[in-house]
Amino acid sequence: MRPAPSDLLLVEKSSQPFELEPLALPEDKIRRLVALTTTRYKIEPFVKQLIKLMDELKAGQTHNIAELARPGRDESRKILFEAIRRTVNEGNGMAAYHTAFRAGLCAYQNSLDHLLAFMDYLDRLRQNKPIPPQASDILHI
Repeated sequence: MRPAPSDLLLVEKSSQPFELEPLALPEDKIRRLVALTTTRYKIEPFVKQLIKLMDELKAGQTHNIAELARPGRDESRKILFEAIRRTVNEGNGMAAYHTAFRAGLCAYQNSLDHLLAFMDYLDRLRQNKPIPPQASDILHI
């Protein structure tokens, strides 16, 4: 039995990558900037800045973004926060929020915590131990 043409169209559409909200920068540039920042400096202060920024964006408080984008020793961080600030000034707060969130995810992927959680997950799979419920919810197992 062959699939109906409308079913093929759904598969074609679903296999196309899409974003719900545009980002302030292309994703590969966000990853590169975050990688540069997190290899030169500690990850935790950077993530704390991103969390503070996301909370402020969620609350509609955008006056402190310029302070985060101020010149400093980390040019990569400055570029990222400047793009977020510019996006907010253009009236696209959700894109700014999603950019900060995506940057936080990238930073976490570069962290030791992420590596240790992944190693623990692999050990559990190797030993055929059940994965804790919270991990299976996150991993959609």
